[in-house]
Amino acid sequence: MLLVTPLFLYANSQQKTIVEKAISLKLYDSHVWKNLLHVKGNKPSINHPSFLCSFPKFSLKNELKMTIESFFNTKVKDDKSTICKYPARYVWLKDQLSLTDRDFPTVNCKSFNQYLEKTGAENLKLVFVSENTTSPSSMMGHIFFKLSGIDKKNIKREHAVSFFTVIDTLNIPSLLVQSTITGMKGFFLLRPYKEQVDRYLKEENRNIWEYTLNLSKGEKQLIYFHFWELKDVKIKYLFTGFNCATIVHDMLSMGSIKLENNYHLWITPKDVIKDAKKNKIIKNVSLKASNKWQIKMLLDELKESKNTMFLNNSYYHDIKSFNNLKYSHDIKTMYLEKELLLSYTEYMYHNNEINSTVFDNIHKIIEIKKTNVKNDYMLDLIKYKNPLNTFNDTQASLAYVYKNNKKYLGLSFLPASNTLFDDNREYFGESDLKIMAFNILANKYKIKLDSFDLYSMKSLVPWDTFTGGVSSALKLNYESHYDKKLGDFKAYNISVGLGYTKQFFNDIFVYSLLNVGIGYGKSEIYAYFYPEIGLLMYEVFDMKTILNYKYIYNQHNSNDGYYDISMEQSIFLDKKMRIGIGIDYKSIYEKDQINYIFSLNYFF
Repeated sequence: MLLVTPLFLYANSQQKTIVEKAISLKLYDSHVWKNLLHVKGNKPSINHPSFLCSFPKFSLKNELKMTIESFFNTKVKDDKSTICKYPARYVWLKDQLSLTDRDFPTVNCKSFNQYLEKTGAENLKLVFVSENTTSPSSMMGHIFFKLSGIDKKNIKREHAVSFFTVIDTLNIPSLLVQSTITGMKGFFLLRPYKEQVDRYLKEENRNIWEYTLNLSKGEKQLIYFHFWELKDVKIKYLFTGFNCATIVHDMLSMGSIKLENNYHLWITPKDVIKDAKKNKIIKNVSLKASNKWQIKMLLDELKESKNTMFLNNSYYHDIKSFNNLKYSHDIKTMYLEKELLLSYTEYMYHNNEINSTVFDNIHKIIEIKKTNVKNDYMLDLIKYKNPLNTFNDTQASLAYVYKNNKKYLGLSFLPASNTLFDDNREYFGESDLKIMAFNILANKYKIKLDSFDLYSMKSLVPWDTFTGGVSSALKLNYESHYDKKLGDFKAYNISVGLGYTKQFFNDIFVYSLLNVGIGYGKSEIYAYFYPEIGLLMYEVFDMKTILNYKYIYNQHNSNDGYYDISMEQSIFLDKKMRIGIGIDYKSIYEKDQINYIFSLNYFF
């Protein structure tokens, strides 16, 4: 007792001194501490005893105090020690307080050290996976980290570290409550990088953008160590509050106060890479392109080609036909045609349409020799459809609206992501994706909710003879429907559509969709359908025109249909402002109606 008691008293004194110093320096107010705890305002996004020492009485200051005190809990040994559980907090606090390992109890973090040895944690990259608007869980893309290095056995290791959820229900009301209020089960996983990338590239035909990060060794170490802190934590995934983009943004913000100060109502994967680029965290970028994406790109480049025989002759299962193909005489065009065939061959192989023998033989026949021609005509994939060049995901608009012979002031807000009227030239095809968007109309008599889109998607994928392409639409919303006298009423609506889109040159799209829906309005449930055709055209001076025609049948069980013809002209002032001028004409029997809108949209 005479030997142990002085050591115990010294440990308590040391612990008290460190806590007092940390509080006097107000480390609990540091942006690093807040992001290590994933705190917004004063509320932790991960509010669980598996992550917080101060649960359930959390505060930034209390968590700091109890974290330091837990480091001195000598009853919990080695791997179970909080020094091993929270290595990022530990090394950061040591650095801020100018302390060393000798100032804390000695522990052997065997499991944590094995993690570092097996992953070879040396290099860190930010990875963006292109969006897939037909999938609710990936409609705005995905963001995660790539961890790479040489392990203890001198073997190169590459891992993906990502946060995601799994949508395993078709119960829309339940999904809405879980994804926005109660939270869904979140998974924070480390898995082989090649395994994850192959799934995105080959199975889902999505592009992989890798961004090398301009971070110091200490900043990267903090992120490596924080991965470990999250591995066994129970995390709730909230689609609008704590998603893959939120957790990655928090980690990058540990090293950059500027990134932390970039406010977003809703952080999306594209917000993360744009903020990183804006604050010079990105050094360089590389692209792993899917075969389908390369085919679409090369077809765009060959739109002006006069070799229509080549462009239409796409299903080459007979190897001999490759020897008889007639390429263009122009050297550049010939090179692009051969690149297209190679990409399509790989696409067919990955889709099990040809076997490996046919694949190898085709490559030998159309092999592109390493000459100056290839160097002269290589396409810059990085600049083609770059996610960094897209408009921001959030927008608000103020509008003058003339509807149903009444004048209104219109206010619209789209938390995420884009509309058909926006500049979508950095996407393949045209898309309309609205999540929790609303439109309010007001005049001197009343204010009313005109529409609310819980989830609305329209994906106009241009069809081509190589990969096909189906256009689709889905709406879960609250909107105006019309009876046989063109009287509007509000209805809860769900509708789906399938169709075909054709792209002419690079600036003109013609599309058609057949839509069916179920509505509930005026205390009645009814089924209806409407075919639609449209034209989208980008013009000089940064303008875009959309023409749309619909014939809508049987809304409100009327057994009648009405015509709806609309046009909207968009004028893009810059990356943040759009002017919209629209007109809508509806007609049934001898009755018609004309509505107008003039809007100013701001993207942020």
